[in-house]
Amino acid sequence: MRLFLRLNSQPLWKPHHLIFAVNCTFLDHDSYVELRGLIQYLPDDLAAAQQLGRLAHPAAKSIMDAVENAPTINQRHKDLVRDRWGF
Repeated sequence: MRLFLRLNSQPLWKPHHLIFAVNCTFLDHDSYVELRGLIQYLPDDLAAAQQLGRLAHPAAKSIMDAVENAPTINQRHKDLVRDRWGF
C-alpha cells in the first residue's frame, strides 16, 4: 500500500508526536512524527529511499498510542498501522 507516517526534524505540522533520538539509535536528533494522516509514496520514491533503522518497541508503542489518539487519522488507517506494527 506504500503508506507511511512522515518524520520531520522540526514540528512543521500539527498534530505531531515527538520522538527522542536517545530512544532511536538511527536518529541524529529529536524528531517529530506527523499525525495528519498516512502519506502514500510512489514506487520510484521508495526505490530511492534508504532504511535508516528500526524502532525499538517502546518508541513504536509511543507512536502507536499517538496514532490511536490522533483525530486526523481515520480508523481504517489506525487499524492498518496497528496491524502492520503488530499491536
